Amino acid sequence: MARHSHDHSLYFSAFTEEAGRELYRLNPWSHEPTLIDLSPGGGYGSPHGFAELGGQLYFANATLEQGTELFRYSPRTGETTVFDINAGAAPSDPYQLTPFAGALYFGATTEENGTELYRLARGSDTPTLIDINPTDAQPGPEATGSVPTDFFEFGGQLYFRAFSEANGNELYRLDPGSTTPELIDINPGPDWSTPGLLSSFTAYRGYLYFTAFTEETGDELFRLAPGSTTPEVIDMTPGAEGSFLGTFSGIVPFRGSLYFAGSSPGTGTELFRLKPGSTTPTIIDINPGEASSSVNNLTVFKGSLYFTAQTSENGMELYRLCPGSTKPQLIDIAPGEASSTPLELTEYKGRLYFSAETEANGREVYSISPRSNHATLVDLNRGEGDSNPTGFTEFRGKLYFTAETEETGSELFRLAGHCARPTVVDINEGPEGSSPNDYFVL
Repeated sequence: MARHSHDHSLYFSAFTEEAGRELYRLNPWSHEPTLIDLSPGGGYGSPHGFAELGGQLYFANATLEQGTELFRYSPRTGETTVFDINAGAAPSDPYQLTPFAGALYFGATTEENGTELYRLARGSDTPTLIDINPTDAQPGPEATGSVPTDFFEFGGQLYFRAFSEANGNELYRLDPGSTTPELIDINPGPDWSTPGLLSSFTAYRGYLYFTAFTEETGDELFRLAPGSTTPEVIDMTPGAEGSFLGTFSGIVPFRGSLYFAGSSPGTGTELFRLKPGSTTPTIIDINPGEASSSVNNLTVFKGSLYFTAQTSENGMELYRLCPGSTKPQLIDIAPGEASSTPLELTEYKGRLYFSAETEANGREVYSISPRSNHATLVDLNRGEGDSNPTGFTEFRGKLYFTAETEETGSELFRLAGHCARPTVVDINEGPEGSSPNDYFVL
């Protein structure tokens, strides 16, 4: 039976002195979360990395007996299953749980195989090892494994980055049900191309876009057509110097083009735009000259592109780029050279919410309406103290997030609309707080 939207619940991890760090569920008809006590008696747990497959909640969690392993929780029956991948007290530390083609894919570690790729079919109790870098290819007493990461579905296949002794850290793809990933060797031989390391993979107009490294190009932007084994380089800075100096928040489609943070010798790290079919991106130079604007947090909201950028005159602030424009508009939250450093840009009920910092108010919640240049403060921790809001998640028409005050400590807060004031959901009463995190709707 399908779960309707009104049946969904909000899951998260939180701490109390009595229960330790445990799993909680907030039902749609309730104002108070319910404890799901995976390790009764103030145990050792730390549920995190939630994913859904077949209506079941999967996550990593720790116990004293088994270390950090894969868990499955049934919302319908309340039954919990533990998958002891690394048998005994040693952890397997499962990570990046990714549903794909009716199965759950993830990385996990064992003493025999190192860190490798696993697949758990829907309804199965036995994960299958997909051994990309077998132990007999590795010198030394401890297996390294392939350390697969950054799983991304594209063209009906699962793409990811993984390591082997023969090929270094390269791009792989896997067909549904297969246990034999296909290597796409961008930097041939044992040298690494580390695809997608500096940004996440992005699918756009029939291509997979990502960053990768070769000796000839440095770190550049590449695109790959479905089924192809030969990515096309978009060489923004010809030669071996490369066009990316560090990680950035991704490659974002907006109004028929791709936007991202790139770098060139004469401009530093700035905003770039790539039109469909083109191999020559256009720079949008926010901080003119060689100084970087360090563009980040690209977010499409109500027909405009919002992001953060830095200049010597204004510090790190919020910007908006309207369709067809090459001149971003500054939204200056901390006037002058000071930085407000906006984070976690999240749309909720027709407004853009985020955290930002000022000298007068500390780091607090702000929101802005479309086309406005004025951000509205939601001051939870009055005065200069920070409330440090994080984890903005919409659930059942309300915005949930973690924030702290002197009275509550770090707790769950709920906002019921732009004009309302956030209310605390006090899980660990008193100033210690429950430090909730990893919100997930199922």
